[in-house]
Amino acid sequence: PRVRRQRQMCIRDRRRKSNSVLLTERSSLQLYMAATNAPESVKQMVLDPKEYAMLGGGFPICVEEVGVVATVAVSGMGQVSDHDVIVKCISKYLHIDEVPRIRTV
Repeated sequence: PRVRRQRQMCIRDRRRKSNSVLLTERSSLQLYMAATNAPESVKQMVLDPKEYAMLGGGFPICVEEVGVVATVAVSGMGQVSDHDVIVKCISKYLHIDEVPRIRTV
């Protein structure tokens, strides 16, 4: 039962992170950092916490001259680690060796 609850929470968090990325067209960690540094500006967005999450782990997939077409979302390791694993995977897929990473928030 506990593992099942954790899995359901991760699924819910991935959906919420993806919703945030699709709405703002930026990573959910960037949204979290904006909320931390300027909470008034993010409060104006009035996001339903059941549908949106300001936590790292959601990342936009963009097509040049089109915009965001999809998201990648990871949950379960902590928001910075969730974000970092996405960056590592995408940079490896794109054959990019030097990608700056966030270590702490």
